[in-house]
Amino acid sequence: MAEVKDKKRSNAKSRKTRTLLGDADASTKAALATAVRKSLNIQQLVARCGSSSSLDISCIDLTETRADHVHIENLTMQVQCGSAVLQNVRAIIELNFTAHWEYDLKWLGRDSGVMKLGEKASTVELHDIALPRLEDFAFDVPVVDVEDVDVLVDPLTNLKFGGSALEGFRVNRTNAPEEGFSVSNLDLGKLEITGIKVPATHSERVDIDSFSPLQSIKLPSVELGPVTVPAVAIDDVQSDGAVSVLGAELESVVAPVFKIGDVFKIKLVVDPVLHLQIGLVVLSDLEASASIEKVSLKDIEADVSVTGITLENLQLQDAGIERVELA
Repeated sequence: MAEVKDKKRSNAKSRKTRTLLGDADASTKAALATAVRKSLNIQQLVARCGSSSSLDISCIDLTETRADHVHIENLTMQVQCGSAVLQNVRAIIELNFTAHWEYDLKWLGRDSGVMKLGEKASTVELHDIALPRLEDFAFDVPVVDVEDVDVLVDPLTNLKFGGSALEGFRVNRTNAPEEGFSVSNLDLGKLEITGIKVPATHSERVDIDSFSPLQSIKLPSVELGPVTVPAVAIDDVQSDGAVSVLGAELESVVAPVFKIGDVFKIKLVVDPVLHLQIGLVVLSDLEASASIEKVSLKDIEADVSVTGITLENLQLQDAGIERVELA
């Protein structure tokens, strides 16, 4: 009976104490929760080696790729020219007439001169003129240097590597979980484990949504070559508008008109000048080929974004945790 009375008295005191203290407010509850929240501080996780059954990467995107220097050596290009058609050709023939005279009266005197008799122009419609196959031409450029070139690199998508091997897996200074976990009914001021050895670990799947370095990465220099571009057909090429060829001088025509022995002479000289007006020039059946001995890209920088990384059946062998603290 005495024990029953003691229990009743104790319960009454507890109820009285709870009544006096009242329910804890939100700040008190938060402080208590913080006091019992713990996390594991893992100094280093080391695995000797590991493997996965597959390694898949959804996309590797190289954006803002730049090359500070592009060096091209021995660029050669050959162009095979086909036929040419001159459309709506019109010839303008301009005739300049002059009279050349001279006399020789011996002791009485001598003289000579030129008298302009005027000019006359005549237009001849030649319509379309087809020219035979034109001469091929080629040019060589020994060296070309270009600075500050933007390089366009398409994203690498859906990369599937199958099985993969890992060596030297290390994770340093890890808190797990980051926000801590709650510990109840455990009274430990400090828990420290100096080392844990695990023969092997197995993870069915490891997913990484994306990661991007905060700074651009520097890629090694790239050299390509030799590069050969086979002969490719080129669409017809035509001039933007009319083409004029002006002032083509032709051989003069001389016609004697009047002569009295060696005393007096007069002759007519005709100086023809040809002007051509071509409505349109069309080049057809063109082919071009090129070759480059070497192309060098130096000082390449790129912004990298990697998304969708998946490792299936990740196994780590001889995993070891160097130091674990409960804090």
